[in-house]
Amino acid sequence: MKKIFFLSLILSSFACSSSHDDSQNFDNNITGIWKMEKTSTISGSDIVTIISEYIPDDCKQKSTYEFNVNGKYIVNDYNYVGQDCQHINNVSNYTYLSSENKLIINNAESKIIELTNNKLVILVSDDYDSNGDGIDDYLKYTFKK
Repeated sequence: MKKIFFLSLILSSFACSSSHDDSQNFDNNITGIWKMEKTSTISGSDIVTIISEYIPDDCKQKSTYEFNVNGKYIVNDYNYVGQDCQHINNVSNYTYLSSENKLIINNAESKIIELTNNKLVILVSDDYDSNGDGIDDYLKYTFKK
């Protein structure tokens, strides 16, 4: 339950409003509607070791994450609250820096690990030590179109 709450917190922070300068580049690969495939907690000590994985439940599978060509990031997020599948909608701006493989949403910077026509993988600092080794870990989000 803690991991689901933390995941919602991270995704909600992406969904808040933010403005960026005109250096943003909107790539056709990133634009479109994405669905979460999985979230992995990755060890901060080697940025390779998978500590845990979260596969979206039937409620979370309804969620969509859209990057449009005008720089808007639209989140239709679904999460269980008790036994109810509840919806939250947020719209914010995003900046995609293709030359640096960076995605910035609400001043939260993430590294794009993979971007194809139908797959997006991003790495975000978790600011939390999940495995107790004294080093903050990362969250790796895998999305599909």
